[in-house]
Amino acid sequence: MTRTKTRKVVAEKLLERLTSGPVFSDYPTLPAFTPEEAARQYRIWAESWILEDLISLVPELRPIKK
Repeated sequence: MTRTKTRKVVAEKLLERLTSGPVFSDYPTLPAFTPEEAARQYRIWAESWILEDLISLVPELRPIKK
C-alpha cells in the first residue's frame, strides 16, 4: 500500500508545484492580461494548489485548537 499523505510526500509535491509555478492563461475571451489579472490568477493558483499543503506542513500556520 502506498502512503500518499505522509509529510514527506506532501512536502515533495508542494516543492514541485512551487518550483514549476502557475501557468497563466491569456485567451482572447478572457479580460486583458494585466498585472491585476496576473495577480488574480496567481491568487487562484495559490489558494487551490499551495495553501492547504503549506498549512498542513507548518505547525505554526495551523489553527490553534482549544
